[in-house]
Amino acid sequence: MYLSEIKVIDLTHSEWDREKSDPSRGEYIFTGEKAYIDSSAYRTAARRPAWYFCWIRNDPRDGYKDVRDHQIKWGYSHVTLDDPYWPEGLPPTNGHYVYGDVVLMKCPLIRELKKREEAKQMSDAQAMSTFSKFEKTIDEAGAGLTTADEQYIDQLSKELLGG
Repeated sequence: MYLSEIKVIDLTHSEWDREKSDPSRGEYIFTGEKAYIDSSAYRTAARRPAWYFCWIRNDPRDGYKDVRDHQIKWGYSHVTLDDPYWPEGLPPTNGHYVYGDVVLMKCPLIRELKKREEAKQMSDAQAMSTFSKFEKTIDEAGAGLTTADEQYIDQLSKELLGG
Protein backbone atom coordinates (compact mmCIF):
# COMPACT_ATOMS: atom_id res chain seq x y z
CA MET A 1 0.00 0.00 0.00
CA TYR A 2 1.23 3.48 -0.90
CA LEU A 3 0.43 6.65 1.02
CA SER A 4 -1.48 8.07 -1.95
CA GLU A 5 -3.79 5.04 -1.86
CA ILE A 6 -4.92 5.66 1.73
CA LYS A 7 -8.31 7.34 1.78
CA VAL A 8 -9.78 8.99 4.87
CA ILE A 9 -13.29 7.84 5.76
CA ASP A 10 -15.81 10.01 7.59
CA LEU A 11 -17.35 7.61 10.09
CA THR A 12 -20.19 10.02 10.86
CA HIS A 13 -21.64 9.66 7.36
CA SER A 14 -20.61 6.03 6.80
CA GLU A 15 -22.67 2.96 7.65
CA TRP A 16 -20.72 0.70 10.02
CA ASP A 17 -21.43 -1.78 12.80
CA ARG A 18 -20.33 -0.18 16.08
CA GLU A 19 -20.59 -3.43 18.05
CA LYS A 20 -18.53 -5.65 15.73
CA SER A 21 -15.92 -2.99 14.94
CA ASP A 22 -12.82 -2.39 17.04
CA PRO A 23 -11.53 1.18 16.46
CA SER A 24 -8.58 0.68 18.84
CA ARG A 25 -7.21 -1.92 16.41
CA GLY A 26 -8.27 -0.04 13.28
CA GLU A 27 -10.87 -2.65 12.38
CA TYR A 28 -14.21 -1.43 11.12
CA ILE A 29 -17.05 -3.55 9.77
CA PHE A 30 -18.99 -1.54 7.21
CA THR A 31 -22.60 -2.46 6.55
CA GLY A 32 -23.19 0.02 3.77
CA GLU A 33 -21.64 2.97 2.02
CA LYS A 34 -18.29 4.41 3.10
CA ALA A 35 -18.14 8.21 2.99
CA TYR A 36 -14.66 9.08 1.77
CA ILE A 37 -13.43 12.60 2.50
CA ASP A 38 -12.45 13.22 -1.13
CA SER A 39 -15.61 11.77 -2.68
CA SER A 40 -18.33 13.63 -4.52
CA ALA A 41 -20.52 13.29 -1.42
CA TYR A 42 -18.54 16.17 0.04
CA ARG A 43 -19.18 18.60 -2.79
CA THR A 44 -22.02 20.08 -0.74
CA ALA A 45 -21.25 22.26 2.27
CA ALA A 46 -23.67 20.29 4.46
CA ARG A 47 -21.47 17.16 4.41
CA ARG A 48 -18.07 18.78 4.04
CA PRO A 49 -15.91 18.32 7.14
CA ALA A 50 -14.68 21.48 8.83
CA TRP A 51 -11.17 20.04 8.74
CA TYR A 52 -8.30 19.93 6.28
CA PHE A 53 -6.38 16.65 6.49
CA CYS A 54 -2.77 16.06 5.52
CA TRP A 55 0.15 13.79 6.23
CA ILE A 56 2.98 15.49 8.13
CA ARG A 57 6.56 14.24 8.43
CA ASN A 58 6.91 12.52 11.81
CA ASP A 59 10.62 12.03 12.44
CA PRO A 60 11.88 11.38 15.99
CA ARG A 61 15.47 12.11 14.88
CA ASP A 62 14.71 15.83 14.60
CA GLY A 63 12.44 15.93 17.64
CA TYR A 64 9.25 15.82 15.52
CA LYS A 65 10.06 19.32 14.22
CA ASP A 66 7.55 19.27 11.34
CA VAL A 67 4.73 18.12 13.60
CA ARG A 68 5.52 20.84 16.16
CA ASP A 69 5.84 23.50 13.44
CA HIS A 70 2.41 22.65 12.03
CA GLN A 71 0.88 22.61 15.51
CA ILE A 72 2.36 25.97 16.49
CA LYS A 73 2.15 27.88 13.19
CA TRP A 74 -1.18 26.67 11.84
CA GLY A 75 -3.00 24.93 14.68
CA TYR A 76 -2.77 21.38 13.40
CA SER A 77 -3.69 18.51 15.69
CA HIS A 78 -3.40 14.74 15.40
CA VAL A 79 -6.33 12.73 14.10
CA THR A 80 -7.08 10.43 17.03
CA LEU A 81 -9.46 7.62 17.93
CA ASP A 82 -11.85 10.23 19.33
CA ASP A 83 -12.28 11.82 15.90
CA PRO A 84 -14.92 10.43 13.53
CA TYR A 85 -12.31 9.97 10.80
CA TRP A 86 -10.28 6.90 9.91
CA PRO A 87 -7.55 6.43 7.28
CA GLU A 88 -8.74 3.22 5.68
CA GLY A 89 -6.59 0.22 6.48
CA LEU A 90 -4.44 1.83 9.19
CA PRO A 91 -4.51 0.81 12.82
CA PRO A 92 -3.76 3.57 15.33
CA THR A 93 -0.28 3.81 16.85
CA ASN A 94 -0.29 5.36 20.33
CA GLY A 95 -3.67 6.93 19.52
CA HIS A 96 -2.46 8.50 16.23
CA TYR A 97 -2.50 7.28 12.65
CA VAL A 98 1.09 6.80 11.51
CA TYR A 99 2.21 5.47 8.14
CA GLY A 100 5.96 5.06 7.76
CA ASP A 101 7.50 8.41 8.65
CA VAL A 102 4.31 10.50 8.41
CA VAL A 103 1.34 11.08 10.71
CA LEU A 104 -2.22 12.09 9.80
CA MET A 105 -3.07 15.55 11.11
CA LYS A 106 -5.92 18.02 10.70
CA CYS A 107 -6.47 21.74 10.99
CA PRO A 108 -9.61 23.86 10.66
CA LEU A 109 -10.47 24.17 6.98
CA ILE A 110 -10.92 27.95 7.21
CA ARG A 111 -7.36 28.32 8.53
CA GLU A 112 -5.96 26.31 5.60
CA LEU A 113 -7.93 28.42 3.12
CA LYS A 114 -6.66 31.65 4.70
CA LYS A 115 -3.11 30.29 4.57
CA ARG A 116 -3.50 29.60 0.84
CA GLU A 117 -4.99 33.05 0.25
CA GLU A 118 -2.03 34.69 2.02
CA ALA A 119 0.40 32.63 -0.05
CA LYS A 120 -1.35 33.70 -3.26
CA GLN A 121 -1.29 37.38 -2.26
CA MET A 122 2.42 37.10 -1.48
CA SER A 123 3.07 35.43 -4.82
CA ASP A 124 1.08 38.10 -6.67
CA ALA A 125 2.99 40.87 -4.87
CA GLN A 126 6.32 39.26 -5.82
CA ALA A 127 5.21 38.97 -9.44
CA MET A 128 4.16 42.63 -9.55
CA SER A 129 7.45 43.65 -7.97
CA THR A 130 9.39 41.71 -10.61
CA PHE A 131 7.27 43.22 -13.39
CA SER A 132 7.73 46.75 -12.03
CA LYS A 133 11.49 46.22 -11.86
CA PHE A 134 11.45 44.96 -15.46
CA GLU A 135 9.45 47.99 -16.64
CA LYS A 136 11.85 50.35 -14.84
CA THR A 137 14.86 48.68 -16.45
CA ILE A 138 13.27 48.89 -19.90
CA ASP A 139 12.37 52.57 -19.40
CA GLU A 140 15.90 53.38 -18.22
CA ALA A 141 17.29 51.72 -21.34
CA GLY A 142 14.99 53.86 -23.50
CA ALA A 143 13.09 50.90 -24.87
CA GLY A 144 9.82 51.43 -22.96
CA LEU A 145 6.42 51.38 -24.63
CA THR A 146 4.84 54.65 -25.67
CA THR A 147 1.19 55.45 -25.05
CA ALA A 148 0.46 54.73 -28.70
CA ASP A 149 2.10 51.30 -28.39
CA GLU A 150 -0.01 50.48 -25.34
CA GLN A 151 -3.20 51.59 -27.11
CA TYR A 152 -2.35 49.44 -30.13
CA ILE A 153 -1.70 46.41 -27.89
CA ASP A 154 -5.01 46.97 -26.06
CA GLN A 155 -6.91 47.25 -29.35
CA LEU A 156 -5.23 44.17 -30.79
CA SER A 157 -5.91 42.11 -27.68
CA LYS A 158 -9.60 43.13 -27.75
CA GLU A 159 -9.88 42.06 -31.37
CA LEU A 160 -8.13 38.75 -30.78
CA LEU A 161 -9.96 37.94 -27.57
CA GLY A 162 -13.32 39.20 -28.80
CA GLY A 163 -13.68 41.75 -26.02
